[in-house]
Amino acid sequence: MRGNGKSKQGWRYGAVAVLVVGQALAGVGAAAPASASDVRCKISNLACLYEDINGNGDEYGGVWRQGKYELGGWDGDNEISSVSNYSEWCMTLYTNDGWGGRTLTLGPKRSLYNLKDWGFNDDTESYRLHAC
Repeated sequence: MRGNGKSKQGWRYGAVAVLVVGQALAGVGAAAPASASDVRCKISNLACLYEDINGNGDEYGGVWRQGKYELGGWDGDNEISSVSNYSEWCMTLYTNDGWGGRTLTLGPKRSLYNLKDWGFNDDTESYRLHAC
């Protein structure tokens, strides 16, 4: 043993422990794994709505501009179970057509991977992107 009185092997274990703890702390608060569609939305800074939890199933939306949007008929109406808002705008979901009813708002760069947790599963009929 030389220097600080610790063996080289003890130093190696200490370095590995610091690395593992550092990686664990870096992962604190990580979101659920997302689908390939969700990754595409993130890369493109889009607001996307999904038929299933965790960004799976049919995708609706895929918009980035401020505005009001309808989910009409059989095209996602009352089928949305997860949303990702990677746009620069706030995103408000509405339970009725025409931007009425109960609402749920996400800030920019936020995702909700299971709307059931928020009492909003399969309830979205319209949404809008707007200034926060």
